[in-house]
Amino acid sequence: GDQATGLYASHKFDKAGLYNVELTVSDGFEESVSRTTVYVEKQQQTPGFGPMAAMLAMFSAALIALTLSRKRRS
Repeated sequence: GDQATGLYASHKFDKAGLYNVELTVSDGFEESVSRTTVYVEKQQQTPGFGPMAAMLAMFSAALIALTLSRKRRS
């Protein structure tokens, strides 16, 4: 698996599920190991910010630009 080092190490799980986690702390002389299982829940998507909303926003912007360019020509 992945490893992180430093005073403030962290890890982000990409998918929901059960994960076995091992934490090793060392001061250069002694070492301590702790193991546990964590459950990562599925992340909730913010409503309105999916791919469909992005396509709708681009289509709307293109339609407005087309309308404004036609009004300027008239």
